[in-house]
Amino acid sequence: RLCIIGGGVIGCEFASAFSAFGSQVTIVEQLPRLVANMDAEISAEIEKEFRARGVTLLLGEKITEIRETGGGLTVRTESGQAECDKALLSIGRVSDLDCLGDMKDKIRTERGKVLVDAAMRTSVEGIYACGDINGRSMLAHSAFQMGETAAENCVRGTSVPCDLRVVPSVLYTIPEAASVGLTEEQARAAVPQGILVGKFPLSAKSRAVASGERAGFVKVLADKTYGELLGVQIVGSQAAEMIAEPAALMAAEVTVQEVAQRLIHAHPSYAEAFLEACRDAVGTCVHLP
Repeated sequence: RLCIIGGGVIGCEFASAFSAFGSQVTIVEQLPRLVANMDAEISAEIEKEFRARGVTLLLGEKITEIRETGGGLTVRTESGQAECDKALLSIGRVSDLDCLGDMKDKIRTERGKVLVDAAMRTSVEGIYACGDINGRSMLAHSAFQMGETAAENCVRGTSVPCDLRVVPSVLYTIPEAASVGLTEEQARAAVPQGILVGKFPLSAKSRAVASGERAGFVKVLADKTYGELLGVQIVGSQAAEMIAEPAALMAAEVTVQEVAQRLIHAHPSYAEAFLEACRDAVGTCVHLP
């Protein structure tokens, strides 16, 4: 029996893994939904799948006490409690500044993170900081990009900026979830003139049905005026692989109309669902059930 305190990305990934191994898993999350940094529809789908797999969700709950009881633990919340053998604390990440050593008082930091400019330069000439330590994007793949940018600028003496506008995020659960760009809530706030929303269920794609992986969907958000792709949300098998295409198209500034009208995807495939969602956004999807 495992109680996971924190329903963010890491907490959900551990919950998915341990429940798959047969553990009885409970997640206690102070916020009203899981993975609150992702789109609300992703949260809803992951919550539905977790409950179907027997994971207990205590959402909108604060921990009031953790007490050892007879070889196990009792985790009490404001309105209930969970009995478990182990408790896993998973409530976010912080930058590790121990590596600064004697430079800790010389390199500027703010809120526990090293301050850098777009070229990854710190406040001390000749010293660069990339990855989790600067807190700009705490993901391995964005750290790769920051590291390569820092190395190039350091060696060549250039000021090439590290562009982190299009960074995909993946939730490695069962099923997977992935997103790039804005959530629907963020898009509506950022584009007051209106957005286009397209959605297609994986249960309507023959590859997903044949593979026995019907859960999930692809959702596309685009600027209503210009067709700019603002964000893509995916839940389902192969989400981690599928998000690469919309991320590349967003970086290339391809519009939702161009995807809907000009791109051809292999059939049957999971990736077709992205094309169908784009077509749904512009009102030309003929395969919606």
